[in-house]
Amino acid sequence: MPSSRADDVLLGPLQAARHAGLGPEAVADAIEAGLLQPAGHTSKGTAQFTARDVLALADSVPAPIPGLHEARARLVEDLVQTLRSQGTDAWARHGGTRRPRTVVDWAPGPGLTVEDVRAQLPVELARAETAGRLLLLGPVGEAMHWAADMAAPNGGVLIAVATTGLNHDDEVAEITVLDIHSNARLVNTLVRPTRVMPAQATRAHGISDDMLASAPDWNTVHPLVTAATRGRHTVAYNAPFARRAIHASYEASNLPTDALVQRDGWECLMDRRAAWMATRSWIRLGGPRRTQPSAERARDIVISMQRPPMSA
Repeated sequence: MPSSRADDVLLGPLQAARHAGLGPEAVADAIEAGLLQPAGHTSKGTAQFTARDVLALADSVPAPIPGLHEARARLVEDLVQTLRSQGTDAWARHGGTRRPRTVVDWAPGPGLTVEDVRAQLPVELARAETAGRLLLLGPVGEAMHWAADMAAPNGGVLIAVATTGLNHDDEVAEITVLDIHSNARLVNTLVRPTRVMPAQATRAHGISDDMLASAPDWNTVHPLVTAATRGRHTVAYNAPFARRAIHASYEASNLPTDALVQRDGWECLMDRRAAWMATRSWIRLGGPRRTQPSAERARDIVISMQRPPMSA
């Protein structure tokens, strides 16, 4: 009997589970075991399956498939040992009971990409990745590789600001820009705001109106900051806060915002650090509130993030 168009409709994993009347984990088991083969992929790489194959699967999948997760663990251990034998520090984490998943991470190194590791997967682990049961370079590994990119020559610059307060219109009162790779101070200056420094802000960071009286204003400082960050990744420990304060300084000085505020290349170190530490908690930077020691402390964190968190 010729197939109907409905039989040839492509379904994603969750759609396949609903179409077959199976749980998502049963479908993942079938994919990992090779009982359900992808017929295509979306533009983002998500596997798709024909409705015909999904319906044929409905009555044939034991739940769960015995020995599947144990076999994956053994193959992952072999993969990790292979990567280590090639000179790459690699490790795996197995987690989850309702939704078991294995994450393989490896330290930043010259040229080893996700595609390089994927090319070494045996067919069973390739199926596990398709099933969402194997993740190559998880959040911890991604954070480590990001840190290595930021610390590379001409990679990232780190901005730290002290402000007149915490509101959306509070301005920059001090700014430091560090080259993450070399630790060179590209900009390090007080900035005279257009408003009086509140006593509460002075108590927080120690910057007073007397200290700011002879400091350059934002009109003088912003070209230096723009030049120091041009063509680089702009990193700040709390990037939304730093970017907002810089934007407020432009507005208070009646200056049009330039590429420094408008560009999409801002990176939030606080978010990356939380991913590296596998936590959802907001982690304070700590240390002195002046911008040079804050920037140096943040740079130290970027450098340490190139290693696994347990060894940093």
